[in-house]
Formats: sequence, C-alpha cells, structure tokens
Amino acid sequence: MSGEPEDSCKARAIVRLRRILDRGRGRFVVRWGLLGTGVPLWLLMSLLPSLGWVAWLPESVERPVVNIVVGAVLWPIAGYLVGLLFWRAMEWRYDALMGRS
Repeated sequence: MSGEPEDSCKARAIVRLRRILDRGRGRFVVRWGLLGTGVPLWLLMSLLPSLGWVAWLPESVERPVVNIVVGAVLWPIAGYLVGLLFWRAMEWRYDALMGRS
C-alpha cells in the first residue's frame, strides 16, 4: 500500500476547505449556523410545540406567543454562535492539513 490514496484525500480536503474559506466567514455562518442550525431548532423546539403539533413540552401550549417570540430570538443567536464555532473548527482543520498547527 502506498501513501497516494491518503495524499489524494488530503489534497481533496484542502481544496474543499479552501473553497469554503474563500467564500467568507459571514456567508458560512449565516448559511450553516443561522439558517442551517438556528432556524430549524427554532421550528423544532419553539414553534411546533407551541402550536400543539408536537407534545414534547406540554407547558409551551400555555403561552405559545411567548415561546415563539423568545425562541425566534434565542435559537438564531445560538445558531449564529454554532456557525462561528464550525467556522473556527474548519480553520483549525485547514491549518492542520497545511502543516501550520
């Protein structure tokens, strides 16, 4: 077994990460953090239970407007922070692949 498959995978990973990093942090954080994490979590944890469609949290049916509004603020913020964390993890991974760690 030669090291070619590993080198090939490493090269593909570097190209893929470089392409994502070149598009910019803001775009990534909004796309994967805010829209990919925050909004879906808001739907699952605030909106659907408050409308009575999911019986995960029976107390959320008592004050649905409060839960929807609070969730609409908190979950996107959490998603944004998760996006920043993912971005930093990608930077660390890229630096490690480039031998800069």
